[in-house]
Amino acid sequence: MPNVAVARSNKHVARPLKVLVPLIQEELISGNEAGMSHYIKAGAILNEVKDSGQVPWGSWGRWLKDNFHLSRTTANDYMRLARKVEDGSNCKASLTIDSALGREPQERTIKSITKKNKLKSLFDGVDRVNVTRLADERQDRDKEIKLHQELALQIIDLGYRAMATRLHPDAGGSRDAMSRLNTVRHELKEFAATRRFI
Repeated sequence: MPNVAVARSNKHVARPLKVLVPLIQEELISGNEAGMSHYIKAGAILNEVKDSGQVPWGSWGRWLKDNFHLSRTTANDYMRLARKVEDGSNCKASLTIDSALGREPQERTIKSITKKNKLKSLFDGVDRVNVTRLADERQDRDKEIKLHQELALQIIDLGYRAMATRLHPDAGGSRDAMSRLNTVRHELKEFAATRRFI
């Protein structure tokens, strides 16, 4: 494990990032496979990077995500573990990072479960989306629109017949009046055929 105390006091120049990044990545991969000791080593190297000031101020979180897909919280846990070991604590004996750091067991997991349960409870009262039901409703709506259009066309025809009995030249009307009635009937039928009545 590198001498973190030396790096912190700036008596020793830290290794460059191009050397440190692959080392951290290797320890994280090994940590996923083997456990706590690798997380502690990764934390020590992360401490070296942080203490050296090579990562510009304000870009630590972005640097962690870009290089290691680590959240700031997880990186801080690894770094705290390394500092505890450096101070003489035996964290390697712990089975989890939470227990090594003295937190309630699975504190973050409990929080995330609680958060998921809250989200789930928001949807408990909401009817699940039923694609078949939506399709049926759409078909019902389309049928209703078609029925409205057919009814409108029937009303236009009924009105036309009633008016034609009065405006037809044989019934005492005129050709101009009948021509006007035919034009209006045609316009109303076009309108009814293209209009959505709902």
